[in-house]
Amino acid sequence: MNLIVYELRGLLEKYRHEKHIEIELRLGWKGDRKFDTNIGRNYSDMIYNALAPTPLERKDETTNVYVHKNVRVISDATGTPFMSQMKRKIETRDMLLHGTPFDLRVSVCQELPAALPPTFELLRSRARTTWKYKIWSYDLTHVRSACTNAESLDSYEFELELDLARANREKLTSHYIAHATTMKIFDLVYISNPGDESLVTKIEPIDKTKNNLKKTHDREYNTTNTTTTTTIST
Repeated sequence: MNLIVYELRGLLEKYRHEKHIEIELRLGWKGDRKFDTNIGRNYSDMIYNALAPTPLERKDETTNVYVHKNVRVISDATGTPFMSQMKRKIETRDMLLHGTPFDLRVSVCQELPAALPPTFELLRSRARTTWKYKIWSYDLTHVRSACTNAESLDSYEFELELDLARANREKLTSHYIAHATTMKIFDLVYISNPGDESLVTKIEPIDKTKNNLKKTHDREYNTTNTTTTTTIST
């Protein structure tokens, strides 16, 4: 069992049945102070060109992200809010993928419904293409920051997100999910740099973070103007 499978299986066993939990894997680079999720236009295009011809279910969406204190508001392209939430980082696992262009972050977040704040300011806009396969969502996102003092206004990001509700309904084992997800990450690492025949020669753990999970109860919430609601391994 490799390190990604081991760490992901442990996180799944710990959190998959908790409420409002999101588990995702991101490609990027681990720096001295942070994990940089901007993989750049070239790598983003390589992944897009590999996924676009596939028969996977596809969705294109443009959204805006606003913030007010610890609440973030998501709107559609017209600026109409459709989601208001508090997002908390619960655990992360950062790993160096030697022999490849990337490092990997596995993260567990809790997204709690929140009332729409009276005011909020634009943080960033997102143009996202999602390909859906069973419990996996492949998300490629072009992010444009609203912060004029940001190092770069444009960021190109990739994440592989797990549909935990479906995985639980289908009673998929944590080991199966972790192993299949790792194979999909390896596929994408190769797809994004085929000329170098990227192979994961060593997986090195470099950082872990952990916060307390906030226990919650399911609840209804209302807000104004809101409606809540190549080869890929199988």
